[in-house]
Amino acid sequence: MPAPLEEFCGSVFWNASLLAVPQPDLPLCFEQTVLVWIPLGFLWLLAPWQLLPMFKPRTKKSSLTKIYLTKQALTTLLLLTAVAELVFTLAEDFGQYPHPTPASRNPAVQYTNPALYTVTWFVYCAPCPASSGCRNNS
Repeated sequence: MPAPLEEFCGSVFWNASLLAVPQPDLPLCFEQTVLVWIPLGFLWLLAPWQLLPMFKPRTKKSSLTKIYLTKQALTTLLLLTAVAELVFTLAEDFGQYPHPTPASRNPAVQYTNPALYTVTWFVYCAPCPASSGCRNNS
């Protein structure tokens, strides 16, 4: 019986023999879970400080700076790539066959990661309300 994480990924999570090899190649499951979720967890821990200026009362309005617009543009591109990855995964599973068998479907991690990315980039792309102005943190 496979471990729950291996079932979630559709591959082996960790292989102890990798430590004996001079140049180990990490398993795909490890790459798609640990190496994705730790940085996203760090971003979620910092999200309250990112969103805090949106809810503080502002005394002065600042104009939209080039760095703010660049940040918004890059984050929007990341958001769009995450949405596109999720759409392509759904199309792979449900495009040709309206009712795929569980064995022919993509593993759950291929749905979870793009969904986590989409929510994360949406939070970081949340613009300041135009009526209250944006607070300049730089």
